[in-house]
Amino acid sequence: MALGDSYSSGEGIPNAVNGSMDQCQRSTNAYPFVAAAAVKPPAPAPTLLACTGATVRNQAGTDKFAQAQLNKILPDAKFDVITMSFGGNDVDFAGALIQCLAGAGGYVAAVGAGALIPGAIGVGPGFCLLDENAKKADIAALRDDLVALYKTTTVYLSPGGRAYVVGYPHMFAPTNTWSVLARSTTCSGVQVGDAEKINRLIDAMNNMIEQAVKDAGSSVTFVPITDIYAGHELCGTADDWINSFPTLDSN
Repeated sequence: MALGDSYSSGEGIPNAVNGSMDQCQRSTNAYPFVAAAAVKPPAPAPTLLACTGATVRNQAGTDKFAQAQLNKILPDAKFDVITMSFGGNDVDFAGALIQCLAGAGGYVAAVGAGALIPGAIGVGPGFCLLDENAKKADIAALRDDLVALYKTTTVYLSPGGRAYVVGYPHMFAPTNTWSVLARSTTCSGVQVGDAEKINRLIDAMNNMIEQAVKDAGSSVTFVPITDIYAGHELCGTADDWINSFPTLDSN
């Protein structure tokens, strides 16, 4: 069974489960399906309950929070493997990116107008409007909610079963590997300093999730994926596994 947000549902990947109008953007090419097919012998197709925009904390919408997904499970259902990814929407990572893109907007406009001024270049600190320390506090405050969710999920494990909590990838490749053009302008509308800030927040999220997993008991395992994605982030050296933003892309 696969629970979680867009990283588990497969938003942006072809082959939507219920067509393009599916509010959860579930795809049969999402990693739970890929993982089930990769084991020997292949495992049955997973029960995919993950939904784009899902949170740990309650919000309106059928599948838009964790408990709503758990409520779809039959009371006596048991699973050998449960995967999940939660947390990014609770701390509004999407909003954080928008703040960085909004801050870069004036810079992009200045470049387009030929009004580049000393210091206003991609290798600078950036124009992100995001308060990094405040966002890290939001991340830390989510820990107890995640621990409770992980413990609740283990109720649905069969004897010997395991729950795997998947972390988040870095959004951007290390900035010292960006192309010269991206470093001097932006990567998908985000400057060097802002990209580094976003990646630090993702590291803070992953560290908090890993600690929450440790508090949830021995049947829950944290699965880090930053190394798996290495080179495939935005402006990486290999093909992108993350969809870029609809703005200036200098990769």
